[in-house]
Amino acid sequence: MSSTAQSSSERITCIKCKSSSSNIKIRQANFCKACFLINFITKFKSNLSKTSTPLEDERAQFMVAFSGGPSSRALLELACRFQTPSETGKLHQKYTDLQIAHIDETALFPDINEPAIISIIETYSFKSNTNKLEDIFSIDEYSNYFQTTDLSSSSNCILSHINPDIQSSPKNLLINLFKNIKSVTSREYMLTHIKNYLILKLAKSAGCQIAVVGDSSTKIAFNSILGISQGRGFSMPFDVSGESQLDPQVYVLRPLKSSLSKEIAYYNHIMGLKSVSSLTFTTKAIGSNVSLAHTTEAFMNTLDLGYSATIPTVTSTVSKLKISSEILNNKDLNICIVCSTHVSTLSRSWRSNFSLDSLDTNNKIVESDTVPKTDSDSNQVNVSEMLCYACTTLMNDINPGTVLPGFFFSKYELNNLKN
Repeated sequence: MSSTAQSSSERITCIKCKSSSSNIKIRQANFCKACFLINFITKFKSNLSKTSTPLEDERAQFMVAFSGGPSSRALLELACRFQTPSETGKLHQKYTDLQIAHIDETALFPDINEPAIISIIETYSFKSNTNKLEDIFSIDEYSNYFQTTDLSSSSNCILSHINPDIQSSPKNLLINLFKNIKSVTSREYMLTHIKNYLILKLAKSAGCQIAVVGDSSTKIAFNSILGISQGRGFSMPFDVSGESQLDPQVYVLRPLKSSLSKEIAYYNHIMGLKSVSSLTFTTKAIGSNVSLAHTTEAFMNTLDLGYSATIPTVTSTVSKLKISSEILNNKDLNICIVCSTHVSTLSRSWRSNFSLDSLDTNNKIVESDTVPKTDSDSNQVNVSEMLCYACTTLMNDINPGTVLPGFFFSKYELNNLKN
């Protein structure tokens, strides 16, 4: 047999068109470049088009969260193409307008190439909105703050109410907050929910009823395992589902929920889309035990190498999780002052029964299953009933005397008004 005939017989054809040579492999499927793009873009459009909106009789505006990383880079390109009229001038999209949201993280990570991120945003004609991480300490916006105390236990959290005449700048308060969080896991957890809050805040201030984030199938699988490990099972549907609503005014959509990070990398390469490297608390970390998130990602990546269906299976499984109507319709449930999810009425009692506060000299367990009394005239308040299980763990990992973001107190007041 000639070499030409042999190479022809070994040629792998595209699984879709059955004619072109395959040069892209996703799991066990082989695609040519054209069919891969069609498949990738179709999944995105389908996920974005089939979602609900807070408005029943109106078309909504949507906001794309852009961090500069590969997933958000692909998301921004796809969303802008989705919203731009076709060559015929006809616009069939279900959304009236698109805006871009960006959170500037240079206060914590000065090495981020922020000018490169802004230059990418400026290549699109849509309006952009930017918040800085330190805006959560804006004295002009937040009139009251909380400060951690040394009275916290595994089941109770006592905070001090302080006046807003803080001498430190918002940036210094932000840096001090993360410096006083003991573990890298808790720092990552806090940063995630600060960014989530700022994205929703930007969407509401811009009048957008939809916030679109670039969580890929890979990231959703990581976050699912991570969330279970952190005790966020009660709020899992809010964290990883393709469509969720933490805020009554804004839907959060994840239209890349069906796409692996490998697919996103292929799309960016084919389209010539450059991204900006994002920095985290574990960037350049050596070893897999730096944080719970870092360990989870390493474990999932290793497992997926041997079993290629691991990540799609996890993502498909968690997509079946639904928010109980009992939770959605229960107006008496508090909203967590950290992550904004509903607080289970069993959260505090479960932690009290299964967590240790300390051991006395005789190695007997000392439990704190009662709420400490606080002086009504003092500035101390008990927020134990306004924290979900995972956020209680976070609060116990913050050193006493640390000033907390302004939105903590704002949510505390909202819960009090509701009750």
